[in-house]
Amino acid sequence: MNDVHGDQKIYHAPVSNYHGDGLTTLQHVPTADIRAQSQEGCLPGTRVMVLDGLREWSRDQNAPHVYWLVGAAGAGKSAIARSFARWLNAEGILGGSFFCHRQTTNRADIKSIVRTLACFLSRQDPSYHSALISALQNPHLSDVANWTVDLQIDTLFVDLLGTASRSIRKDLVLIIDALDECGSPDETRALLTKLLSVSSVLPVKWFITSRPERHIREKFENQTSYANASLVFRLHDIEKEIVAEDITLYIRYHLDDIRRNHGARIPDDWPQSRDVGQLAESAGTLFIFAATAIKYIADDDPVTRLRKLTSSHSSVVPGRPLTGSIDDMYKFILADAFDPEKRDADEIALTRRAIATILTVYEPLLLSTIASLLYEPVERIRSCLDRVHAVILVPPKGDDIVTTFHVSFADFLGTSSRAPENMFLDLALAQGDLARQTLKIMNTELRFNISGCRFIANRRGIDI
Repeated sequence: MNDVHGDQKIYHAPVSNYHGDGLTTLQHVPTADIRAQSQEGCLPGTRVMVLDGLREWSRDQNAPHVYWLVGAAGAGKSAIARSFARWLNAEGILGGSFFCHRQTTNRADIKSIVRTLACFLSRQDPSYHSALISALQNPHLSDVANWTVDLQIDTLFVDLLGTASRSIRKDLVLIIDALDECGSPDETRALLTKLLSVSSVLPVKWFITSRPERHIREKFENQTSYANASLVFRLHDIEKEIVAEDITLYIRYHLDDIRRNHGARIPDDWPQSRDVGQLAESAGTLFIFAATAIKYIADDDPVTRLRKLTSSHSSVVPGRPLTGSIDDMYKFILADAFDPEKRDADEIALTRRAIATILTVYEPLLLSTIASLLYEPVERIRSCLDRVHAVILVPPKGDDIVTTFHVSFADFLGTSSRAPENMFLDLALAQGDLARQTLKIMNTELRFNISGCRFIANRRGIDI
């Protein structure tokens, strides 16, 4: 699903205006922008209907100003958002983008979204930039970053876009991806309530993706309150045959790429069409299944791993739930790491605790931090996590960030009806374990004047 970058057609205000001009008041989040995201989007030739529809919507001046793309975890929403964002950017009409991420605090904060998009929009449109700079010089806006989201929208968008309405561009699109990953349902409701109520009077459009979480779904489904302010596209409404063709193309492309990269180690006639078809059938409508399978196959001995994977998923069980395919994939990958015939009990327990630590801390963790929290050597933690390398990104060497490959992995492990008993993680208990480990470190490490600061002993000014 590698996407090709278009030309960067972005308005930039004079550099001098970005330092000391008040934009720092917004406390925007640069890492939420499309340019800071994974390079993977939709493979050319896939998701054609969805992307064509989005392009048409972006050009249609009479279309609703809010477009909600909804789908299950692993359905490919973020890949679509990245491809659409890069196309908008190449066309010069990307007003700004915010890619939410629930394990990164400032990208899971609803209040960060509005102020960040305001900052990005000001870099794209000179008229809005001037209006925003002027407004932020008002001391009453010095703490706008902490205001409620409805006040932020009123102040930074409704009022300012109205001020600049005569000269503001009318073709810009703002993107919010994975809105469901923001931590506060109440604030998410407030954002959508305000946005849907004012979107028709704003000269910009909004593209939003999320899973069908209730607090989001109820806002978009209550169209009578917002005079049909939004378009809703459900990924699961796409005919399965179309999705299957896209996933088959994706699998074939990447398996061919694996063969080319391994040279003579892999036969020229690999993969067989039946293997590609079987893998695509097992994936169903979940692109994340295909992506995880490719990662697993490419990691080591592709021929053997593809054979194991296709024989493991020899049939699709009729009537299985939507998550059935990805659940089977995760079970298959974790089986080796949790196999009591191959692993000692303490190794399995440590692997479980390491994974639980990653899933319960809502911040990216260094490998050394995980080791410290578990009172284990770094290399032992690395060894445990290397066994689940296909689903957890582990630095090949050094001390780097460890993250999960996809949010669906946490959903699988934390749901007792999906994960087998030997894999299920009670995340509430894991949080308690993490708290105990943290207190243990505090009891061991904390001491008076831990920073070694000099201080004044008494009022006479004796320096100790």
